[in-house]
Amino acid sequence: MLLLYKNTTRSKLLNRRLAHQSRMASSHQLLIAFLAVAGSLDGADKIYRLLLYSLRTEIATLRLLRRLNRHPQQHGFISRKLASLAERLDSLVDPILTTRMTLRFLSSVVLLDRLVAIINMWKEPRVRHRHIPDGNGLETQSGDEANDTDNDAFEERIERLIQIGQIGALFLLYPMEHVYYLSFHGVLRWKSLRTVQRWSRISSFGWFSYLLLELILKVRQVQSMTSQISVIRKQIHRLKYKEAWSREVVSAASGSIPLDVLMTYAGPIQPTSPSTEGGPPPLIVDTSLEQASLKRDLGMLVQSRREVRWRLLSLFCDIPIAVHWTLEKPILHPLVLGILGTVSSYWSLRTLIVNALNDGDARN
Repeated sequence: MLLLYKNTTRSKLLNRRLAHQSRMASSHQLLIAFLAVAGSLDGADKIYRLLLYSLRTEIATLRLLRRLNRHPQQHGFISRKLASLAERLDSLVDPILTTRMTLRFLSSVVLLDRLVAIINMWKEPRVRHRHIPDGNGLETQSGDEANDTDNDAFEERIERLIQIGQIGALFLLYPMEHVYYLSFHGVLRWKSLRTVQRWSRISSFGWFSYLLLELILKVRQVQSMTSQISVIRKQIHRLKYKEAWSREVVSAASGSIPLDVLMTYAGPIQPTSPSTEGGPPPLIVDTSLEQASLKRDLGMLVQSRREVRWRLLSLFCDIPIAVHWTLEKPILHPLVLGILGTVSSYWSLRTLIVNALNDGDARN
């Protein structure tokens, strides 16, 4: 009993040590991924955006609590502390916004590279590769397969048009945003403040256009991934049915199941004839490798669809913010604006970190 207790205790300690090492390794990988994201232009922009909207949320909450104070004379100390804390937090907004705007001055240069890459993709001929199991000749496509190829080419052309439209919207967003920021700080001078605000609304309209095109693109991607997942699941089901059916045929050949009973429940698949005397025995069809490959593709598609849905959640938060800044009169309360911006920034940053983790796993 004492020896069994010692072995059990050692096993528990070993399991705890392995779990601790696993958590440490995961934390280390997460830190590396975060540093990689923070070192990129897009990642740094998302981090500063998260800080900015988090501060705005806290400031709006403090000011709302101060307004909800029905007895300012009795609770004057609390009211003054809330106002002082809100002012101190508000003093941090402008430096963070200035740093973010400075980083975004480089975004217009990055857009040129993205535009050239999309134009080059547009010029490349689309080649549809097919797997030929045997032979070196070309396989002739049927009418349905040719139609599928044409539909895929049309869908890909639509996606590229949407991407070019997004690049155009970003070219409207960033330059107008820079003009507004320089005008707001007096570097560029205009006749009235209304003109300066117009530049901001034009920039916000470019952002709204980009988000709308992104929403269309992501919805199409989710629909395409869902259909692919459905097809793969049907293929896995058919492979399982095929393997199970081959086992039934072997059982019938060995005499454990009558052949007439087997033929009654054949369904859409015609059974393999049991071996006659002197013939080769029927073999069980092993589809484990094909099922493993399909399940691996299925897992990758499910993960990709989950990431796209995260992006959709971020878009559903960003679109009201873009409409808010586009209109001349604000439509969102500062607290609602801060919450939407914080949620959107968090999910965007989370997506970048997850992608960095996946890239690190792929390299390893």
